[in-house]
Amino acid sequence: TGRARQAAADAPQVMGYLDGRLRYSVKRRADGQAINGDGVAPNLKGLANRTGITTYAPVAAEARYKSIRHGIRLMEDTEAVPEIIVLNPADAQLFDLSNEAVAGLHAVPNVAGPSARTTWGLTQVRSTAVASGTALLIDPMAVAVLDRQQVSAYMTDSHASNFTSNILTLLLEARLGLALFDPKGVAKITFNGTV
Repeated sequence: TGRARQAAADAPQVMGYLDGRLRYSVKRRADGQAINGDGVAPNLKGLANRTGITTYAPVAAEARYKSIRHGIRLMEDTEAVPEIIVLNPADAQLFDLSNEAVAGLHAVPNVAGPSARTTWGLTQVRSTAVASGTALLIDPMAVAVLDRQQVSAYMTDSHASNFTSNILTLLLEARLGLALFDPKGVAKITFNGTV
């Protein structure tokens, strides 16, 4: 039989690690839902799946930095103020390396200290939740995460034979919503090209 209760009592750091790791996992899943959720309960309807958002997909091959700049202008045409760009790490790398040939696209990170990652002056967020080959530009005034309940953890041994088997079950849950006040405050960029 397992010794889950004894381990939990004897090693609080293990329980602390599990609790922290699971809370992190819930938040990562929420990030993915905020971008790609299909809206079918219990999923959020992600920003990439909303109707009315600005889209840009070049017909001919175009460098990523140019596509991003076109998307910024399209948002500005609708009076949106893009401040955040969400890039897949592979696309962020291609953008960053483009600065070797084209000066002034973004601030080069200071390796000696903390530095904001930027793309055309937008705060760059790197996430595998956005598919490689796409990017999201976001006006933070157009979007809000509705945090209805912080991540909560529950532990029990009272399910089926868990008590007699000495097994603890840990459940984490959060209640979140995603409001999009103005669809023009989000732009989905689809890249076409290798750089």
